[in-house]
Order: sequence, then C-alpha cells, then structure tokens
Amino acid sequence: MSVLHKCREFVLMIEQKQLLNMTDIIHMESQLRHINHKIEQHRHEFIYTNQQIKSLTPSGIMERSDLYKGIRRQGALIAHQQLIYHQISLLEDELQTVRHKLQQLSFSKGILDKKHHKLTYQLKQLGREQARRRDNDMENELQELAVYDKKYF
Repeated sequence: MSVLHKCREFVLMIEQKQLLNMTDIIHMESQLRHINHKIEQHRHEFIYTNQQIKSLTPSGIMERSDLYKGIRRQGALIAHQQLIYHQISLLEDELQTVRHKLQQLSFSKGILDKKHHKLTYQLKQLGREQARRRDNDMENELQELAVYDKKYF
C-alpha cells in the first residue's frame, strides 16, 4: 500500500513539473514572438532610414550651404542606422538564447511525458493486481467461511 501511495505522490509531482514546464514554454514562446516583433520593427526603421539617406543624395546643382546641410543630415541618419543595426544584432542574439532555452524546455517536457506515461501505466497495473488480489482474498475467505460453517452445523 505504501508503494502505491508513494508512486501516486511521485506521479503528482511529475504532473506539477509538467505544468510548470508548460507555463515556462508558453512564456518563452510569447517572449520569442515579442523579440521577433521588435526585430521586424527595427528592420522597417532601418529600411526607412536608408530611404531617407538616399533621398538626401544631391542630384543636381545645389548651393554649398544646402549641400553641407544634406551631408550633416546624412551623417546623423547613418549614425542612427548603425544604432538600429546594433540593436537588431543584440535582439538576434537574444532570440538565439530564447530558442535554445525553448529547445531545452521541450526536451525536458518530452522526458517528463515519458516518465508520466510509464509511471501511470505501472500504477494502473499495480492497482489492477491489487484489486485482483483483494477479490481473490475475499473469495477465499467466503469459501473458508462456507466450508467451516457446514462442518459446525
């Protein structure tokens, strides 16, 4: 009886670990979506900044002051574009770490599922065997009572 009780407790512990694992997986997936969304936003901003830089390229005869203003604006936009590129590379590194964590969580989920399945199968077998033994013991007891009662009467 103690073995069944301990096994049930262990199965409950595995189920709690599975629940915690699933919440971690859901959290990591939402974090993954959030990082992908940020990367896409930064890429659109990078493309927009690139278009602004190209639009500032002089295409004809201009005054010297306008030309220098354009060059200074291009320099500021290029610096901003480098900052955006750096942010994208940081987000991609973070994306790789989150993917790695998600892969580890999925692997541990598989192991927990296998353990849970194996233990519940064994627990069901033990329960059936115990019920079978209980029924056999009760039947044997009834037969003994019937045999001994006939002898006394």
